[in-house]
Amino acid sequence: KRYFPAQYEGWMRTSEMQETTYGGGGKAAAEDMDIEKINYLVMYPFLQVNYDGFPFSKGYYRSRGHYYALTDVVDTERLPDWEKRPATCIGCKTTDVSKLDAVHGDDWYSMPFSKVVGSNTIGCLDCHAAEDATVRHARDWL
Repeated sequence: KRYFPAQYEGWMRTSEMQETTYGGGGKAAAEDMDIEKINYLVMYPFLQVNYDGFPFSKGYYRSRGHYYALTDVVDTERLPDWEKRPATCIGCKTTDVSKLDAVHGDDWYSMPFSKVVGSNTIGCLDCHAAEDATVRHARDWL
């Protein structure tokens, strides 16, 4: 915030939820500005059938901005056992993927999330194309 105010301000804007063309985003509660969580499994019951056998059948909420990256991983119903939650979930949320790969090889993906999350930054690495910000799949496991 002190050294990179423009970048910090950009990141803070990811906490502002706005309706999007395809139904992402959301509405902020007028009174306390808490962000409304929209449960897609309630909204679209057929998704429980589509995702049967996958973690998404347990909890599937609409996307929120990068500001909520850790909150959404911690609060997910897809991985209820905190101690067994794999570090894989941080792979799309940290700029330290290359560092983790160099230090631990592929082993870090199966390390406990709680062990990896505290020592790694949250930020954008390469999930979006620099030219137009379209999402790209930079990881072979996505």
